[in-house]
Parts: sequence; structure tokens; C-alpha cells
Amino acid sequence: MDRREIAYLATLFETYEDLGVVRTVDPVAAIIEVLYAPDFYEETIALMEALRAEVPSLEREPPPGETA
Repeated sequence: MDRREIAYLATLFETYEDLGVVRTVDPVAAIIEVLYAPDFYEETIALMEALRAEVPSLEREPPPGETA
């Protein structure tokens, strides 16, 4: 994932108020983390799944306690 894709995802999440926040964990490896409220879990996952068509390098790692 390049920096433009990270910026795109961050901007997109900002437009969905209260849905989540994108945080860059490792800019060199292009690892991001999406922080979200538990109440918005389903909506956050749905958005990320929809974004895979636009950002093919987007991979989802389940949070601790969730099975893939």
C-alpha cells in the first residue's frame, strides 16, 4: 500500500463521522490500523470489504479474540 492509498483511506474514514480513525503503525511497511467503536464494528468491516476493490493491497487482520 503506498502513501496515497493510506491518505485515501484516512480521508474516507474521516468523512464517515464517528465510524473510525486510520492510524499509520509503520509508514515504511505501509501498515495501518483502524480504530473504531464497538458499536460501529459491522459498518467498519463492511466499508473495508467494499474498499478492497479500490485498494487491492488492503488486508484485514482480525482483532484479538475474533476468528477469521
